[in-house]
Amino acid sequence: VIEVVALYEAVVRAREAVGQPLGAFDSFAAFVQLKSNQIRAQFHCEAVEYTVTVAGGQVRLKARPRKDM
Repeated sequence: VIEVVALYEAVVRAREAVGQPLGAFDSFAAFVQLKSNQIRAQFHCEAVEYTVTVAGGQVRLKARPRKDM
């Protein structure tokens, strides 16, 4: 849960920087949980790593499998 809060805060900061509306934490947490489960199942990994980037004025949340954990 702590990791999701930190990720949400990073997304909020990035969205504020580019002037995008902020989403609710509950829907964000549900999305991260769903996406993490999909990636774990697809790539047979235990952990998922997320990165927050800003490109062309858009905030992007990227997820990738972590097999080293």
